[in-house]
Amino acid sequence: MKSLILILVSLLCTTFLPTRGQTTHGTMMVTEGLRYMAAFPQVWAEPTEKPMPQPMQLLVSSKTKTTVRIQTPSGINPAAKIDKVFTVEANKVLKVPISTDYMNSQSQVKSGLGISIVGEGPISVSTYQAWQGNGEMARHLPIESWGTSYYSMNFYQDRFGFETNYHHRPSQILIISSEDSTIVTLTPTVNTEGGVDLPSIAKGTSQSVLLMKGETFLIRSLIDTLRFRDQSTDLSGTYITSTKPIGIVSGHTKGAIMRMPDLLPPTGSFAAEGRYVRNNVHEAMHPTNLAGTTFITVPIMYTPTRVLGQGTSDNGIENDRGDVIRVVGLEDGTTVRIRRSDHPGFITKFILNKGESRLDTALEYATNWVSDKPILMGQYGKSYAKLLPPKMSAGTNSTESPQGHLTVECGMPMLQMVPPIDRWITHAVLHAPEGMDNFFNIVFKASEINKIKIDGRSLATAFGESMRLLTGTEYAYIRTPLGSGDHVVESADNTVRWMAWSYSSLDGLQAGRACGEAVGIDLTTPCGDDSLFDIAVSDTCGQTTVTSWVTSSGCGSIYMIHAVDLKNATLTIDEGFRSGDSIGVYRVKVIDSLKSASASVRTVSRSGDFIDRVIQYVPDSITSSKSRHDFGAQVKQSTTTDTLTIRNPYPETPIMITEIAMANGDPTFTLSGFSTPYRLVGRSFIRIVVSCRLLSDDTVRDTLVVRTNCREMKLTEYSVRARVDTTTSVTGEAATTGLSFTVTPQPTNETATLTLTTIERGAATIELIDLLGNVITSRTEQVTSSPQSFVIGGMNVPSGTYSVRVTASGRQATAQIIIAR
Repeated sequence: MKSLILILVSLLCTTFLPTRGQTTHGTMMVTEGLRYMAAFPQVWAEPTEKPMPQPMQLLVSSKTKTTVRIQTPSGINPAAKIDKVFTVEANKVLKVPISTDYMNSQSQVKSGLGISIVGEGPISVSTYQAWQGNGEMARHLPIESWGTSYYSMNFYQDRFGFETNYHHRPSQILIISSEDSTIVTLTPTVNTEGGVDLPSIAKGTSQSVLLMKGETFLIRSLIDTLRFRDQSTDLSGTYITSTKPIGIVSGHTKGAIMRMPDLLPPTGSFAAEGRYVRNNVHEAMHPTNLAGTTFITVPIMYTPTRVLGQGTSDNGIENDRGDVIRVVGLEDGTTVRIRRSDHPGFITKFILNKGESRLDTALEYATNWVSDKPILMGQYGKSYAKLLPPKMSAGTNSTESPQGHLTVECGMPMLQMVPPIDRWITHAVLHAPEGMDNFFNIVFKASEINKIKIDGRSLATAFGESMRLLTGTEYAYIRTPLGSGDHVVESADNTVRWMAWSYSSLDGLQAGRACGEAVGIDLTTPCGDDSLFDIAVSDTCGQTTVTSWVTSSGCGSIYMIHAVDLKNATLTIDEGFRSGDSIGVYRVKVIDSLKSASASVRTVSRSGDFIDRVIQYVPDSITSSKSRHDFGAQVKQSTTTDTLTIRNPYPETPIMITEIAMANGDPTFTLSGFSTPYRLVGRSFIRIVVSCRLLSDDTVRDTLVVRTNCREMKLTEYSVRARVDTTTSVTGEAATTGLSFTVTPQPTNETATLTLTTIERGAATIELIDLLGNVITSRTEQVTSSPQSFVIGGMNVPSGTYSVRVTASGRQATAQIIIAR
């Protein structure tokens, strides 16, 4: 690393031309990523539980407007390939329908059902499933924040149906791979079902599977028909490790939370399969490195129609009050304590060993959780079924009369993760599905309620009347219904942190569903001694190579590199770069080098430090004093000149001129007065002498061009045509050889061309004399070449005969001309 830094520092002396750049350093919270690989777990629906019109969707959002590309990269994908690009508007949720062919349903079989979602800018991604009688939402982690160590959260094997046809439904774990040759090792807490690519794994033993990019691997617990609704069948706490980062979705194929009977109502002529209270609860798991030691849970809210507390051992409905909180320990001897809002002090709740999973099965109060070692936490919403009292027939003692159908009222369970307090966030975009009862929980410091907004309104203004204090802490919480659609929650500044959950249920007379998720999590990894640097090296034609690197004692790395803004430029990140590398290289290239360009590119470290490098490209530009010059009609072999000024219009940007020439290279025009290469600094100019000597009778056109390393600029068009003599010319010769001239045309009406031939250079006097010998006009010209032409005109004299006298270097020649007006 030290040698690399020395090399990078040495590059600081590199000249930046013509690209200019500047950097801004800062610290940010990371809640989004650039790369996701999502997948859908199994919905084990009954034949009558039909999918909704869009049963599987990707929900994509971003804090800023960006584009995403959705692809299916696996080579063993059995479904129709996907490769589409979408625009994501800022703070809006893009809903992308996905075919049900992408649902994973085969146990322990490698499937190519991973869906890649890659943003040009940071994005968030959730998956959403919606069937009649099933449905869930999962907030996925970006690949940049995947881990290599996980514990699962599930529930025990469930059963429902009539005695003649029981339906047993197991837990499930879905593994997602984003890299080739990823070895995943599984150590389940119960026996697994097994499959084509991996046999059943016995409880407490380990087996491995090799996965490639975009592959998914579903694991189901092995069904034991004698141990339904028994904790011994719970797959929770299954330990999953990998050689490369992976994603995990974990939950159930169709289960009730807590225990529900096989039939609802349990007895009577209206008894039916109890499928209406069982759901494919699941959530994207957090890796062990995102565990924490302090948490707050807030009770889940439902519509007032839920009448709770009916559960008894007689009807098979377990306690339906409150929520289920699952805690998973990562180390032996982990003490977990709680302080509920109805009790001022802490009490010890659990003592956990590594991988041990424990439940609080009926938590009805907002609760502060504290552990002495890191833990993971999930929160389950419960199943619900309302049973009407049995109707008694007149004159009988029978209770076997119809009790009413199960769907008098029922509700589904769901699962959502609980991030620790040190991973609370400052901004989130969420979607509340249409056609459901939607709710919103948020917990925050009570003093900061006015510093949090939802949909542009202060939280105090929007829901302040619902705020409740969490006893013994500085925190408060709000539980409230929420309208369907997209919502934005944000802090006034980055010091104001909170956590929120968006969840939905559909209770009532139909086959309902439920879903829920924490709306985000802070993904940064603190690293006290890391520092982020970058260096930019630009070529002369609009390509800049930037090398970013993190220095630290070992924990620091680069999280992501992305464009904040691109104008007439492209960003390319080296293919070999992976999130977690300590060095990242990217290139910004100008698309059209004839136009201005700019780019702002952000490099973010895993600890949240960032560098915004702004690169500005100014195209080479030269202006000239004229866009066109016509030498007019010229006599062959005569020479005339023009002086052209070219200028650098930029105040500070130098331009390296490599060549000044005529575009066609015609010998009629020659250039002098400069040398190349030439560094033309800001606001400076060059005077160029353009000489014209017609060598033929043709009309000649050519353009003066200035070339740099990056472009050719056509500046001034020159033209000349041959003079066709219809009159005679007159010639004057000196008595001493060495001076002669010709005046053309003759006669002339206003102007004529005097072509002077002399053996010497210097001053020449040209005089117009009348017949009486009076000098009418006189002028002096500098002779720099021979022959050299001068235009004589503006002779405001009457028609008649005159003499032209030329004197140069002691010689004198005279010729008589006629002026005819």
